[in-house]
Amino acid sequence: MAQFWMCDEASNWMAVPLDGDTVVLTGDSIRPAPPQVRSEDGCREAVVVRSGQGGSEVWVLAAAAEAAVHVNGQPLHLGLRVLRDKDEMRIGDGASLFFSAERAACITALPGTGSTICPRCKQRIDEQSPIVRCPRCRVVHHQSEELPCWTGYEDERFPTCAVCDQPSMLGADLQWTPEGL
Repeated sequence: MAQFWMCDEASNWMAVPLDGDTVVLTGDSIRPAPPQVRSEDGCREAVVVRSGQGGSEVWVLAAAAEAAVHVNGQPLHLGLRVLRDKDEMRIGDGASLFFSAERAACITALPGTGSTICPRCKQRIDEQSPIVRCPRCRVVHHQSEELPCWTGYEDERFPTCAVCDQPSMLGADLQWTPEGL
């Protein structure tokens, strides 16, 4: 699930999950809202809207010209931008916040789109089988008692995805934070 990173009152970075389809950003808050862009009575805000689902979702930032929105230090030209991982946003004179598309690994069922082959065990994964989709490369692995291809077997441990270097843990913390910036 995508998230925004923002500082709390103690200047600690915290991740705010984007679990809805639309959020409103102001210089100092993030809140769910209906999809609209407005700038009333000097209010400076922008709207972020999700398009698509699962591995194909994108998040679009929209703002009125008066909102004084900057992404990665540049003004938001034409009022729209598809957000990319680690984009920094500033609305008006508010604090910076960062967009992160990073996801944590979790067990789900393979959707009813046919079968696929697990890159770890090379066996077929059938529709509705328990799987983990790698948060980084989006490749599907088995994940059941019989075939724990994402997390490893009793005698062996697979520290990463079979295809990329994403750590193969369930419920792990997010890997990236803006702390070093």
